[in-house]
Amino acid sequence: MQKALITILGTIGMKKYDGTLKDKAIYNTTDGLSYEHYNTFALLIEKYSQEYKIIPFFTEYAKRVNKEILEFHKQNDEKFANLDIETLFDDKYFIEDENDFEAVFASINKEVSSQEYDKIIVDVSHGFRHLPILATIDVVIENFKDADKIEQILFAKEVIKEKKYEIIDLKDYLDIANIAFILSAFNRNYTVANHIESKKFPDLIKALQDFSDDMMALNIVNLFKKTAPNLIAELEKIDPQTAPAIAKQSQDLKNNINSILRYYKAEGYRKYYGLGRILFAKNYMLLALAIIYEGIRLYVASEFEKKYPEFYNTVRQNERENIYDICNFFRDFLRQDYKQLNLVYRDPSNFDSNQKINLKESLKKGKKQYIIQEKKFNEIKASFKNKDAIERLSEEMRKSRNELVHVGNASFEEVKKNYQRFFR
Repeated sequence: MQKALITILGTIGMKKYDGTLKDKAIYNTTDGLSYEHYNTFALLIEKYSQEYKIIPFFTEYAKRVNKEILEFHKQNDEKFANLDIETLFDDKYFIEDENDFEAVFASINKEVSSQEYDKIIVDVSHGFRHLPILATIDVVIENFKDADKIEQILFAKEVIKEKKYEIIDLKDYLDIANIAFILSAFNRNYTVANHIESKKFPDLIKALQDFSDDMMALNIVNLFKKTAPNLIAELEKIDPQTAPAIAKQSQDLKNNINSILRYYKAEGYRKYYGLGRILFAKNYMLLALAIIYEGIRLYVASEFEKKYPEFYNTVRQNERENIYDICNFFRDFLRQDYKQLNLVYRDPSNFDSNQKINLKESLKKGKKQYIIQEKKFNEIKASFKNKDAIERLSEEMRKSRNELVHVGNASFEEVKKNYQRFFR
């Protein structure tokens, strides 16, 4: 793969108005070296042409001015003795009409995004009015696609008019532009592209990706205990004084994440409902329905914990603290009749021989026995006066979730309106 240096030629020549030669200007480069040249283009050729293909975009006048300088160097400077000037000014880099923005942008973009080059330096020091701006915009776009491809964005900062310049690298600002876009987008959808990288904010990118992974996987425990607090910590490292361009996006996202964290101390099912509403507002309808459905089961389990704590704790131990299995048990408890109840919770006096063997095996495996008489079983079920409503809602949510998984032909707005009733 090749490396390329792309520049837009300016019209600074080597002669004064009276035709005599100007003094060369001093150029201090990013690596601490110093050069003397009539303009930036000659400097770029001397410094980078051995390693990079030089791609100059030029108008007719800019070509004439710069060609004169290069011919002078070719005759008077051995470093330019082998320079092929005609090949350098390839017609495909010619800007016929600098006011044809779309054509100019397309030409620049073709080279910047070319798969022929794996590394690119872009010089935006010169060029007529809007041309460096177009080049910069294209670099910003390319940087979103491949952050490693753009090595430097060079700009000749004038220190002493026409006498001394400092070559500075604007790549850091490109990184900030990336982060500004990422934070704004993340605030709306909680996702970040996996290929996104940032040399200036690598820990922030990692925190965003970790939070997104947990949210999209509904890994609620890790979200609340680890990834959300970690993301807040990284956002707080952004100093408004040193990074004012992303201070607002950072604060907005921090407020958003804090609005999620406020559910941390809420009861389990309220936590799930709160997250469900947030996800539904972000148009993640399947995730929202899934977590609300789990919230219903969690509500049933939490009610058992309040009303029958000893029974609840036995079930919790028997299900090895697995919240999914615990919730399933108590949801099924309200649906079952006594004979469907797990053997360790039933009166064994009427068990047949197979049931006795199965009970013995369960106890050997560490299950604890907690006998509930049939009368007590019916009293417990009767104490849940809303169990029929819970069952209807649970079934409706389950069907809605399954329907959403399958391909349909309804519009997005129709689908969202249909499920709005669950999130009021």
